[in-house]
Amino acid sequence: MVINERIKIINDKTFFECVMCGSKGKGKMYWYKFVQYVPDYNPEPLHPMCRKCVYKEELGSKLLSKKMKEGSLG
Repeated sequence: MVINERIKIINDKTFFECVMCGSKGKGKMYWYKFVQYVPDYNPEPLHPMCRKCVYKEELGSKLLSKKMKEGSLG
């Protein structure tokens, strides 16, 4: 399932370890590609990532818990 061009859900329910925070758990596994600011550099996508880390990278930390409750990314 593609949420937007930078975020994709790889698996719905699986046990994995997040490459960003290192937490292990069962849940949705995300594929995330960072924003490209430099024209010549194409950042490598990170996967597998947990839901919490994807929200942190996409939205920042100010409204993180509110947006996670709303399920704004998917």
